[in-house]
Amino acid sequence: MVLVRLSLLLLAAGAALMCAALVAPVRLKLRWSVGTPPRRLALALTVLWGLAHLRSVRHGCRKRVHLLLGGRRVGRRRRLRGETIAARREPAPEAEAEHRDRIRGKRKDRVKEKRRTRRPKAEKAMAWWHERDLVLRWLRRLPRLLNRLARTVRCEPATLRLRFGLGDPAETGIIYGAFWALLGPALSCIPFRELSVEGDWLGATLASSGRLHVWARPAAPLLAIARFALGGPWLRTLRAVRAAKKANRQHRGKGREAGDIE
Repeated sequence: MVLVRLSLLLLAAGAALMCAALVAPVRLKLRWSVGTPPRRLALALTVLWGLAHLRSVRHGCRKRVHLLLGGRRVGRRRRLRGETIAARREPAPEAEAEHRDRIRGKRKDRVKEKRRTRRPKAEKAMAWWHERDLVLRWLRRLPRLLNRLARTVRCEPATLRLRFGLGDPAETGIIYGAFWALLGPALSCIPFRELSVEGDWLGATLASSGRLHVWARPAAPLLAIARFALGGPWLRTLRAVRAAKKANRQHRGKGREAGDIE
């Protein structure tokens, strides 16, 4: 009897904690600079009315993470990545040569695997190409979801600077138009201190920097996502997925019979 009461008490405490986590405001501060070295990213997350605080800062190859509970530091971590670690190790010439050969072997295996799976992927893409109406139905619902998510979030005046290009003016123009068509309704609900979205019409570029401070209750975005998911054409989507898998299996069977796949 005591174990039953204890288990019920634990379940009630867990349910109360989960409800508090869904209702309690979550504050997120984010600053980033990507595409121009050194890359910088700073994130600060506050939950449960300030009882828990997480801060992560990444500058180039250095990364620092701090965790505070009730105003006390309970976790701290520093990490070096990439070229800094490789420079500290300084491997011997023989080990470096073996490492290069190992990397070359892995690259050859990846190329072979891509060649094996290229045709099935193409068949799967063609199967989805026949379901253009279904894909368009999902894309038409996407701006409504982004608009609802933007309404559930309160934010301070944000800063966003974005510059991108694909190397081809025509393709860059298509992506530029699709960006404003899909994200325009959501961006219109966010107060911006500075908003700059530019296209690089001559080169291949992707650079972004900005500052964002948002406040939201987790229950509201979850309800918006649930409404988006429940109202979607799931039956037709499942049929399309099954058709794509069936076409993929048929192609693999034909490939084995013809000797295309080892």
